Amino acid sequence: MTTTNSDRFTALLRSADGAYRPEGIYDNQKTRTLSLLAIAHGLAALRPPADAPSSPAVAIAARTAVVRGELARADAQAGTALGWTGTAAAVVLALSAIGARGLSVSAHITLWTGAALVAGAVWVLLSAVSPTIPRRGGVGFVLDAEDTPEELLARLSAPVEQTDRDAAVELIYLSRLAKRKFYRIRLANRLMRLALPLLVATLPLNLI
Repeated sequence: MTTTNSDRFTALLRSADGAYRPEGIYDNQKTRTLSLLAIAHGLAALRPPADAPSSPAVAIAARTAVVRGELARADAQAGTALGWTGTAAAVVLALSAIGARGLSVSAHITLWTGAALVAGAVWVLLSAVSPTIPRRGGVGFVLDAEDTPEELLARLSAPVEQTDRDAAVELIYLSRLAKRKFYRIRLANRLMRLALPLLVATLPLNLI
């Protein structure tokens, strides 16, 4: 039996055991390695051998593997960014606790502007890693959880066309989820880049 690229990246994802989990618990180093491998195998599967029959299911599975790898990478980046924003928040608390009474008016304005930006970055990052579970419908285990045993068996034994459509729906859903995560990470990054200079500027302003 010939092992295809699709088989290889599917086996990789099954063995990852944590590369992507919607509940948001990750081992960052393991996640980065496995997500990069999944992306590589997914990209390789996008180009099947010349003699292989054309099938949308293969292409959809390959793209889904790539997106799952990107989701894992996004969550790892968000986790790292949360660590940095936590450090910045600790700096804000220290500055406000140690020298709150001695700060000048300009220093107070600068400090609390930076604090507001840090708080905004934390909120955006938390929304990026927060599990997304729709109230109705969904894909994967969310959809399975809503089914009765009979409905699940009927869906699993559906014609190939319906199965391909379900896989396409899952791909679109995961792609949109990954896009939202990266948008939020980028927004949080911009907020922190605005906040850090303000927090650094608070120190000399305290001497005014």
